[in-house]
This record gives sequence, structure tokens and C-alpha cells, in this order.
Amino acid sequence: MNIDFDFETLALDLGIGFIFDEVTLILLAISFCCLFLLVTVYRHFITTVYRKAVKDNYIQDEPIEETLPPVSVVVYATPDCQGLAETLNAILEQDYPADFDVTVVNDGQSDDVKDIVNLIHNTHKNLFITFVPDDAHSLSRRKLSMTLGIKGARHDCVVFTNAGVQIESNRWLELMVRPYAAGKEVVIGYCALDHYSPLSSMQAFDRVATSAAYLGSAINGAPYRANNNNLVISKKTFFANNGFSRSLNLHGGDDDIFISEICNKHNTAVVLASEAILYFCPNNPGKFHRHDKKSHIFTGRRIFKSGNLMMSFGSWMRFIGLGSGIAAAIWGLPSLIPAIWVAITFVSTATIMSVAWNKTALAIGEQLGSFGIIFNAIFRPLYNFYYGIVSLRTSRQNYTWS
Repeated sequence: MNIDFDFETLALDLGIGFIFDEVTLILLAISFCCLFLLVTVYRHFITTVYRKAVKDNYIQDEPIEETLPPVSVVVYATPDCQGLAETLNAILEQDYPADFDVTVVNDGQSDDVKDIVNLIHNTHKNLFITFVPDDAHSLSRRKLSMTLGIKGARHDCVVFTNAGVQIESNRWLELMVRPYAAGKEVVIGYCALDHYSPLSSMQAFDRVATSAAYLGSAINGAPYRANNNNLVISKKTFFANNGFSRSLNLHGGDDDIFISEICNKHNTAVVLASEAILYFCPNNPGKFHRHDKKSHIFTGRRIFKSGNLMMSFGSWMRFIGLGSGIAAAIWGLPSLIPAIWVAITFVSTATIMSVAWNKTALAIGEQLGSFGIIFNAIFRPLYNFYYGIVSLRTSRQNYTWS
């Protein structure tokens, strides 16, 4: 007795058929192309920060070719700041081969700030203090403090930071000033969140993604934002731009609107050596993140942010890749081959991108959990949309006359 097997029918019955229609093949091709672009073009951009950090760590021990200039360090201090004494001692003990002085801008004439500075001044005569009057209203106190600090600076090279930051290396000042000595007018550093100041999973990812966008853009020659807790500016460049004159009616803008005005690919450098990264610990990390995000969304509408274009590109590739892959898996039924192929592609992409995000985060001293990175990446556009709405509803709070 002869028994003929219909292998094609049997394969389909088992869900392993290899014959797909054109729609399934097109959807699979779209999904693969989008995810391929995600792990090549998009991944290359977000790891720009990691590669820069590796390079900076490699060259930080090389001999200094240029003569380092004298420096003025401006420290912004508010009445409720903590750790001012530790910050000042860490700055004053820097292993810097040239003259430098430190000026504390006392926002509000706090007696506590004044007492700390006077006490340390007994042993460090290069420490000075100025203040912002309590009755200074209808203006950004941070911008006024920075302006007073840079006006009183004794040298052209001015380094800005904040009271309470943790400076973990006595080479921080040297590493930040090296590009200035080589001819740059602005040097963008980084200030990470202290590891004892945890954020939610989405907040932590959003912080790293935002940093990767503006730092990566600056490294690629299109700077539009900096961190004013770790920033070097030429005094001449500051006043050539008339300071913060174009954003005096806003509380924010000192680290994005102003930076986008004065920075370009020729006069700006980024330093991400591990010994040049500072850390800070806000009293309420979650509240700080929410306020900071709303403020930058508002001021960000006034500037061109090239880094955000790449982030948008990644989001579109992610959504189209996932959507077309899921559609292919459904359309290809009863065969399970499309679903298996899509699952393998998704898992591989998620693994590659998770590794890339973690490397980028660690390069700037931030932390991301091993799980949830891809989930956060998928839903971050919705997170940004929510804060965009909130920023519009609270827009009056961004003006100095409010």
C-alpha cells in the first residue's frame, strides 16, 4: 500500500510553513529594515557619549602641551544649599598648575553661606564672596548670580559650578580647562546625579536619553545645551554676546538658550573624562527632575535641537519596526515562522540597545537598571508629550514677572 504525504499541508498544520504571501514578506522587510537602522545609525549616535568618554579617559594622562591659564571659579550658593564647605575645599585643593581664585555668589545674603566662606578664607586667601540682594525681583536669580560672578572674575577663563556638588578628583579643574588652553571658548562638562539620589525607572532613563542627545550633538559639532554645574566660558565671549540679554524675561535658558547663542562646532569642546565628572544630590530628586524637565521643554521651544531629531528618528524606527513586525506575525498565521523570526529580531534588538544605553549611562556616571530600558524607550515619547502639555499649562511660571 502506497501512502503519499503532502508535506506542505503537514507543515502548515504544524505551523511551520515557509510559504508566505507578499504582504507578510513586505511587513517583515519593513520591520527588519527599521530595527536594523535602530541598531546601527541610532545606536551609533547614542554611544557617541560612550566613545568620547573612553577617548577622554585615555588621553587624560597624556602630558599637557599647552600652558594652562589662570582661572576664576564661580560657585553659586543658595541659603538652603548643603555641602558648600565640602565643595569649596575640593575646589581649593585642586592640583592646578596655574593661579586660580574662587568666588562664591551668595544668593540672598545667607549668613550661613557667609560664615562658611569667611571661615575657609582664613586659610585660603584666593576665596572671595559676593551676593545677590534679597530685593532683586522680576529677574532670574541664577542668571544674575552668574553675571555678577563673571563680572567680578579676575581672569578670562571662568568655570561655573554649584554649591553642594561632589568633586571626586583633584584634577577636575585641569581637565576642564585643557580645551580652553587649546583655543576653545566654551567647555561643556557633565554633572551626574548622585547614586544615593534614586529616580524612578522612567525618570532615570529620560535623564540619560536627554543627556545623550545634547552631549552627542555637541560632540558632533552642533551644541545647544550644557550643564551649568560644570561649565567653562570665556569672559570675553560672554560679554560679546551681551550675556543673557535675549532671555532676561525667563527664569531658565542659561544652560540652553544662552549656550545655543554662543556655541558652535569651532569654539566648543566637550569633556567627559571620569575625573572631570561632578555629582550632585538634590533634596528631592523626583521633584528636581520634574521641574528641570518642564523648564527645558519650555525653553527648548526657542532653540533648534539637533540631538532631538535623532531621538525622534529612533522612536519612529522603534514604533514602525515593532508595529510592522507584529502585523507580519499576525498576517502570516497559521504559519509560526514569521512570529518566530519577529520574536528573535525583537529580542536581539532589545539586547543590543540595552547594552548600548547602559554603556552610555555608565560613561557619564549615571545608572540604569538592567530591565525596563526598552520599555522606557518605547514609552518615552508619551512621557515627553505629557510633560509638553504640563509645560504649556504652567508656562507663566517660566517668566520672571510671574
